[in-house]
Formats: sequence, structure tokens, C-alpha cells
Amino acid sequence: MSSGFLRVSAALIALGAASAACAPVQTYSGFSAERNNVEIPDPQVGVDTRANDQTLTVERSFVEDFDRRRLEVSGVNLDEEVTFLIQFQRAFEASARVITVADRMLETLLNVAL
Repeated sequence: MSSGFLRVSAALIALGAASAACAPVQTYSGFSAERNNVEIPDPQVGVDTRANDQTLTVERSFVEDFDRRRLEVSGVNLDEEVTFLIQFQRAFEASARVITVADRMLETLLNVAL
């Protein structure tokens, strides 16, 4: 084996022995925050998170309700649109009849003149 590998292995063994010697005694709850250098979280964080989740849910329902109401007000009245469509269709039919009559009149005039 290489001498570099042996040096690294010896350093890891020494580090493990040193950390085991420095480990504090377990507390009553069986958890040692000092060993892991972790602070115990404040319970208020969980309470605040829950309150924020509930507020978000309420605000989302408000947004959905406002969107639904906006669509109701700005929506298209289908009865009115169908009425306009029928009016435009009748106007188109009348214009087509006028053009047909004018075309027949011109055709008749051309036939008479020839």
C-alpha cells in the first residue's frame, strides 16, 4: 500500500478516537445538541409555519372567488351574442339578394342591348 493511503487512514482513525473522547454525555431526552452542533428549533417556528399555511389557504380561496366573480361580470351573454349573430346573418342574406337582383338586371340589360 502507498504511504499516502496509510497516512490518511491513520489520520481518520485518530480523528474518530478524538471525537469519541470529546462526545458529551447523553441528556435525559437522549439527544445531545452539543454533539452535533445543532440548535434545538424554537417551537414557535412550527406554530408560525402552520399559521402561514392556513393564511395562504384562505388567501388562495379569496383569489379563486374573486376570479370567479370577475368572470361572471365580464363574461359573454350567449343569448345576446346569438341575437346579434342572427341579425348579422339576416343582413348578409338581404345584401346577397340585392346583389343577385342587381346581377340579373345587368344580365337582362346586356341581353336586351345585344
